[in-house]
Amino acid sequence: MATQRILLITIGGALAATVWEDIRRWSECRTTTSSEEWSSDQWPVDVRHQIDRFVAKIYASALTPPILYRSEHVDCWSMGDVFQTALVKPHSDSSRQLQTESHEIIATWVRYSEQIMLDPDAPHETKWLYNRVNEAISAWSELEENRLVVLVRSVIRGLFTDQEIVDSLKTIPHWWNG
Repeated sequence: MATQRILLITIGGALAATVWEDIRRWSECRTTTSSEEWSSDQWPVDVRHQIDRFVAKIYASALTPPILYRSEHVDCWSMGDVFQTALVKPHSDSSRQLQTESHEIIATWVRYSEQIMLDPDAPHETKWLYNRVNEAISAWSELEENRLVVLVRSVIRGLFTDQEIVDSLKTIPHWWNG
């Protein structure tokens, strides 16, 4: 388990098609077809650098239309399968995954009326993620029927324990005073 930064965006229109073509092209550079194992070294180094530049561009600039939705949060608990279950579709025409040393990207075409169903007994972090994904799917539904939802998962560090979080509430973090 890891602590990770989660960026979720929905892209519409011509930009969605352009981003999809890049994601599809990068995905096809993967050196294996196994869906069981994912590792950054399954992509050529130059492709990983292109993907990381794409992520940097999204973080820096994807704040205005045709970005239909943007949400970012820190998840201190979830594992990779939670993200895959939420967004990966079985057919490569509608869903692709990428991985670099720094990021995991899941891009999926959705219709605005789709919703993912959640197990009522799921952990809180899973419920929060699924709520954000459902928001991303339905954002600005009256303007664009099909849209590209992109999830960027960036691992920050290992798991924070409950006790570390409790202890953190009693102090001012070093980054605040620096």
